[in-house]
Amino acid sequence: MKKIVRQPNINHRFELVSDSFASSDIPRVMPKHEIMEENEDGYCGWKEEFKHLQSLYEEKSDKQPDILEPIEFTYTTILEVPEIKISEDFNYGGIVSQGDIKHQIIDEIIFPDIVLPNKPSKLTSHQSYNIVRNHIKQNINMDVSKITSDYDFCFTVKKKVILSSPRHIKNEILNARGRSYQKRRYREYYVKEREVEVFEMTYFPKCYSPYTPIRGFTGRNHQDLQKNIDKYLKEIMEIINTPLKDCHYCDGMGVIITET
Repeated sequence: MKKIVRQPNINHRFELVSDSFASSDIPRVMPKHEIMEENEDGYCGWKEEFKHLQSLYEEKSDKQPDILEPIEFTYTTILEVPEIKISEDFNYGGIVSQGDIKHQIIDEIIFPDIVLPNKPSKLTSHQSYNIVRNHIKQNINMDVSKITSDYDFCFTVKKKVILSSPRHIKNEILNARGRSYQKRRYREYYVKEREVEVFEMTYFPKCYSPYTPIRGFTGRNHQDLQKNIDKYLKEIMEIINTPLKDCHYCDGMGVIITET
């Protein structure tokens, strides 16, 4: 390790402003140390015998090139990394990238960026919320389940459970004032399915009530983090996309998994 050291100027002198002034009594060049002196106040000025020539001269000097000087230093080895595994940049669905992943503060202090992908990693609750929400919206089977709440702060999925037998519904039709017609009117229809909530979430610190804040994904490293996210999404989609119907033996007290 070296540092740049600037060198002082040399050959300090006074040269005539114009060579036309030169004569036997007025030299073209005079060394600075011969015509200047320092007084008792520390001020450097022209000697008395040369002061009458001061206006004819200008001060000149020559620059020296900078030099490199070695810097002495000592270092202490606090950690040795036997092998650095180079991993691909983390990117999940365009929602979370490498720079969004959080690490322990001590790891960020000790390790260079190239090592951090091999250290414990985590995402925030909000980042995890966005990943799960986006994945469900892209992969949900709308014939089996449906999204009933889809906001930046809360998300809900309900399962469509096929009834063991269609249910007959008869509702009275009311007028604009909310009263019955003189001759009562009815609307009749059959319901073939019921809805059951199978997934809901919000995120910390929003914590929109009464939804459950999703925990941020974690991993031993970036690769493990990716693995844990994939595993969670696979499991949640199996729950959401598995078709169900009421058991006809117990009249809906239980459900049966149907073939897709």
